[in-house]
Amino acid sequence: MAANAKKRRVSAALAAGDVLVALTIALMIAAGFARPAYAYVDPSVMTYTIQALAGVAVALSAVIGVAWRRLRRFLFKVLKIDENAGKEADAPVRRIEGDEAECARLRLEADERARRFSERLDADKPVEFCRSTRLVFALAASAMLFFTVVVAGPLEIVAASPESLMFSVDDVAGLLIAAGVAATLVCAAAMSCLKGRAFGFVFAATAVLGIAAYAQATFMNASLPPADGSQIDWSAYLFMTVSTGAVWIALFAGAALLSWKKPLAFTGSAAALCLMGIIAQSISLGLVLLTPGDDGYTPLDDKPTVTMEGISEVSSRDNVIVFVLDTFDTEYLRRAVEADPTCLDAFTGFTWFENSTGSMIPTRYAMSTLLTGRSLGPDDASYSTRLIADWYTQRNLLDDIADQGYTVDLYATDIYDAIGALEEKVGNIKPLSCEIDRPAALAMLVKCALYRDLPWALKPLCWFYTDEVNNEVLVEHPDDPSRSVWKMDDAGYYDLLSRQGLAPVEKGEAGSFRVIHMAGTHAPYTIGRDGMRVEGEGDMIEQGLGALHIVEAYLDELKRLGLYDSATIVVTADHGDWYLADEISGPTNPMLLAKPATDEGASQEPLKVSQVPTGHLDFAATIMGAVGGDAAAYGGMNMFDVPDEPRERYFCSTSVVGPDSEYTRIKEWRIDGEATDWDAWSATGVEWPID
Repeated sequence: MAANAKKRRVSAALAAGDVLVALTIALMIAAGFARPAYAYVDPSVMTYTIQALAGVAVALSAVIGVAWRRLRRFLFKVLKIDENAGKEADAPVRRIEGDEAECARLRLEADERARRFSERLDADKPVEFCRSTRLVFALAASAMLFFTVVVAGPLEIVAASPESLMFSVDDVAGLLIAAGVAATLVCAAAMSCLKGRAFGFVFAATAVLGIAAYAQATFMNASLPPADGSQIDWSAYLFMTVSTGAVWIALFAGAALLSWKKPLAFTGSAAALCLMGIIAQSISLGLVLLTPGDDGYTPLDDKPTVTMEGISEVSSRDNVIVFVLDTFDTEYLRRAVEADPTCLDAFTGFTWFENSTGSMIPTRYAMSTLLTGRSLGPDDASYSTRLIADWYTQRNLLDDIADQGYTVDLYATDIYDAIGALEEKVGNIKPLSCEIDRPAALAMLVKCALYRDLPWALKPLCWFYTDEVNNEVLVEHPDDPSRSVWKMDDAGYYDLLSRQGLAPVEKGEAGSFRVIHMAGTHAPYTIGRDGMRVEGEGDMIEQGLGALHIVEAYLDELKRLGLYDSATIVVTADHGDWYLADEISGPTNPMLLAKPATDEGASQEPLKVSQVPTGHLDFAATIMGAVGGDAAAYGGMNMFDVPDEPRERYFCSTSVVGPDSEYTRIKEWRIDGEATDWDAWSATGVEWPID
């Protein structure tokens, strides 16, 4: 028994020494490798000077290896550890002498000893670690798995998505770390209770699962679809599904084989790899958390938030109200009218501008143009988040509206590129301590991490979209909008509007300007034509009818308050039909309905349809005219004054090039004629790279 105990101690000491030297080398290597952080609404990948650091790491590892071997021999000598204890050794060689019978007997004895020795060497005996050693190895494997899935993955996603998620790293870091530590301790404690091959196989499965998840996120997520709510055709990713699945199978098969044949070597090596993975991810996560974004904030800052404060209020004087129904194309509105010819009956005094054009796609680009009155020009060398931030920071349309005595409120989710600057311009944007639904937040964020970390064959099980994350994580305060974050939840907003209605208050010297950004016809389709939430996947046109129904309820409230006639109301979309593609292949036209402020009774006229060539190029001029400002300052014309004659218009689309589906350039198109006719569209040849 004493010999076995000594043998286990020696084995544990040797394994611990091997893990320590591997860990030391990992410290030098890990700094050169950072895992891509995928923010699924706007994917981004961090890059570092890997080659230079790897070269330094190789040289240092050689030096460290030599030093460690000498230190190891010294420690074994001082601690009087015999590293050969318990090893099988050949018997001493001696000459066979005596008569022939004695020689034959000695040869038979030698053959029998050799046979037994060979059997012992060939026997696949499980390695028996003591409880403390099993616990150490189990902690390494469990920590790698849960640090990857529960801590590092979710935190990187949150930190890299400040323009999409309505909460910050500060709000969820404590929850994720506590959950990761608890899961690691429970898993390690349970695993250490196993012995022999049972421990070996469970350890191997846990370690390889963590390592494979890390490898998947780092190397095998090329062309990962963004989580923007659109249903994904997974059959289009068959090659990635098969190839990455083969890698996972090979990793698990190799681990099982090595765990059976070389348990001690495999256990030590796998534990070392797990520790290296934890260190590498920690460095990557630290860089993400401590690197300021383009707006000057780091993910740990207490950033201003778009709150729902004032959402149920309107000015008792004049109101300029803009509804942005996401992705609602003119063609979709035509189909909605076909499905329900009465869907626009409440839009009295409005004009439907069928021949309308947008400005840019996707949403965050289009919203920046609408809200600032700025657009790309020949003096812009490229397009970037910094340029968007500059548009928001510099004097723009919002400032000019405020100068006319109007309060400004924006209820939108795609305006976070310069949220600090907007805090000074917009009344409902302010720091807000988000209240987190902790169980729901943990489940949702782990689901996000699994979408990134699992092989492609399993990703559909964890598919999500950004608004779903916001809706699940944040606690709602239905009776106190000032404590709530604005989320793209049309059904939730309709419920609030139905319960609270609108209330007239004293807002600004002249009145109130507000923008309300809704989901419109953007996937996923979660509401029906009555504005209520539906179970399962709904229908795009039914959801569009539901969005119009919510706007209709708002209009009814204005009529009830006697504020409808004096209000200027624009109902449009950020952009029309579009999805990530190499090039747009057809017209994309945001729907456009508008009503000017009129004398009492004039707003009771039925909806009119106009074919004048207008669109977002006339949005800023129309708004400035409505608030009494200089309509000519932003170019364009008041859309109600546009003549019905030929007019060239321009549209900027985001083109996607390459296998990684990265936004690579903005391409300009000329529309000369009817905007819904693709034959009227032609590329101008002008492009702006996206930095």
